[in-house]
Amino acid sequence: MKTIKQFMAPLVVLIAASPLLAQEELKFSVQAGLGYGFDSLEKVTKERKAGSLGFSYQSSIKNTRNVYRFNLLWNSFPGSFDEAAGFETSLQSLQLSADLFFYSPGKDLNFFLGLSANNYFARYSPKVNEEGEPLKTGVAFDGTKMGIRLGLDYRCNKKWSFDATFNLTEYGVTYRSKVGGINPAWLQLSARYHF
Repeated sequence: MKTIKQFMAPLVVLIAASPLLAQEELKFSVQAGLGYGFDSLEKVTKERKAGSLGFSYQSSIKNTRNVYRFNLLWNSFPGSFDEAAGFETSLQSLQLSADLFFYSPGKDLNFFLGLSANNYFARYSPKVNEEGEPLKTGVAFDGTKMGIRLGLDYRCNKKWSFDATFNLTEYGVTYRSKVGGINPAWLQLSARYHF
């Protein structure tokens, strides 16, 4: 949480102070993406691959040039089931995020910054000790986790765009790796169809 909070204050100030790019465009879009996890994600899943499917709404603030986008994404981070420990290293998450777009030198290439709320899911079948109490061998989740996003969006035409998004989120505590809190990060490359 401390890592995320350090990014939030300057991010909010930057978003509020910057002019944003507006275009007349279709407001809804669906997207599919592939991701590459950094070391912090691999500590949990033991893999680096990821995938996502999502739905977005994009518009501009009335009487301004400020463009915003709301996203609802399902993310999959494949791993494997650890029979000895009794937990799944694969993860899934439901991510709700809001992005704001900024001017860029190219007309069709735009920079965006955003915040996200993330709910992670994992299969967990805890082992028990001799008294029948569960052992702390898996992952402890503690509600919704916050995150930040930043990326580039390239608009090919009215219907299609592509984006590259860096995601950094809070996660939870993993007892297996004995490193305490983890902040997973991944790069996501997505194709988006606007309608």
